[in-house]
Amino acid sequence: MGAKELANELISFVLACMLLLPVPNALLAPVSEADLLTFKGPVMRDGSRLMLASVDAKVPNIAFRYTSDVPGRARLLGAITAWAPLGRLYGFDAWIANVDRHAGNLLFSARAEAWLIDHGWAFTGPDWTPADLDPRSAYQHRLHEWLTPLLTDDGRETRGRQAGAMEADLKLIDIEDESFAAEHDLAISQPPPDDIQERMARPARKGFVKDGMMVCINVSGLKADSLAKMDIRAVWSS
Repeated sequence: MGAKELANELISFVLACMLLLPVPNALLAPVSEADLLTFKGPVMRDGSRLMLASVDAKVPNIAFRYTSDVPGRARLLGAITAWAPLGRLYGFDAWIANVDRHAGNLLFSARAEAWLIDHGWAFTGPDWTPADLDPRSAYQHRLHEWLTPLLTDDGRETRGRQAGAMEADLKLIDIEDESFAAEHDLAISQPPPDDIQERMARPARKGFVKDGMMVCINVSGLKADSLAKMDIRAVWSS
């Protein structure tokens, strides 16, 4: 996980929370080689890497369920297409230009409990530049590619309306609003020993959205105004 991929995860987590989408609670954690051998993530002074970890939802992803339960495939796919907030997921992925919502990045339980995970490839991918964040462009919509063909015509129309209706919600998001920030803190697991602690740990607990976004800008170069201008542009139901 590189710096921009970490920023993508962090920003997507915040935005999903603001839109009341189901995402496992996340935390920033320093990972040493003794804990997990990884070659990604910003390196800190003690040699560990800063990673975004999420709470184990104890729910399998769709790809695992599909391959491990062949007799239950039709029932699984039917439950996914009937999931009530599905249209909002289409809209969310279009808005954040998530190009990697494959079946392994959506957890789905036998009780139709869903969790959105792995947003490192949001904002067109982990190697974006500010010029890539163009709301007038159409980006690859991975969810649309594999799930939309399973929807009925009525289902496509319904999900399209849900996604389009998100525009009103998106206009209400204000990253400078600390009233939301006071209610949604990012947990810090073993605060890192370098300046990231000063930039992230204390401000995040006081004003997560505003100060958390500033950390992302410091880490990745992403400009908050570019994010705020992102629109729903991808075609999710055609």
